[in-house]
Amino acid sequence: MYLVDAVDGYEDSVTLSLDRTEGITAWRREQVPAQLHYGTHPRIPDVVLVADSSWSVGTSPDPSGYTGGAHGYDNRNTDMHHIFYAAGPAFKSGYVHPPFENVQIYGIIAHILGLDPAPTDGDISVVEDLFAAPLAE
Repeated sequence: MYLVDAVDGYEDSVTLSLDRTEGITAWRREQVPAQLHYGTHPRIPDVVLVADSSWSVGTSPDPSGYTGGAHGYDNRNTDMHHIFYAAGPAFKSGYVHPPFENVQIYGIIAHILGLDPAPTDGDISVVEDLFAAPLAE
């Protein structure tokens, strides 16, 4: 994700111009798709950009010296899917779980450590079948 704070009154113009740029999609903060779990916090600037896979967003006109990584891609893109391995007494042995979003990891860790998690966009019920013992009600 790349965040842009537009000049007041130009938010729509900036969003439209950026959205027409090859390799990226732009939304006003309040229009970011829910599955991205982004855009609802008041500290998020006016415009949110997501690069297509194999594209990157930056601010330098000369990207040849760029050595950093890139992140914040659309999680619906299978290029962005991850592998999650878990072993130990908290987990079923030999179980293969269907893919799930990284937003669930916090809940998994909190559950294993016996912590009462803070509210997040995650939902422990999505991954409850990973665990050897049923979740406490």
